[in-house]
Amino acid sequence: MFEPIVLPMSPVHVSFPIILGVGGVTANPANGWGEYNSYYYDNYYYDTDVYFVFEPGVDVEFNIAKCFRIALGASYRLTDGINLTYKYLDKITGDPVSIVIDKNALNSFNASVSLKFGWF
Repeated sequence: MFEPIVLPMSPVHVSFPIILGVGGVTANPANGWGEYNSYYYDNYYYDTDVYFVFEPGVDVEFNIAKCFRIALGASYRLTDGINLTYKYLDKITGDPVSIVIDKNALNSFNASVSLKFGWF
């Protein structure tokens, strides 16, 4: 994370956080966190993908005390696209079903409230 700050000693100022990173995502059944169930484990396919993420943003920061700031922010998360297919066997017919997950499923606007402690 990089965060250039404009006029950091001003009581109210602006910063521009930028997140660069790598993430991972898995497509799995939504109800799969219960007890062991052989149907669950034998009839589902887990697909995974790794992606690059870039999230630029803007924060309005308020200097509350010498070592405390509050920031209100907004950002937009961009990924290089995910490639996931959710596959399972239909419980009634037993036929295989495939659902392709949208490649932009992780791209979105975000809002944040941050509490920042430190020596500024």
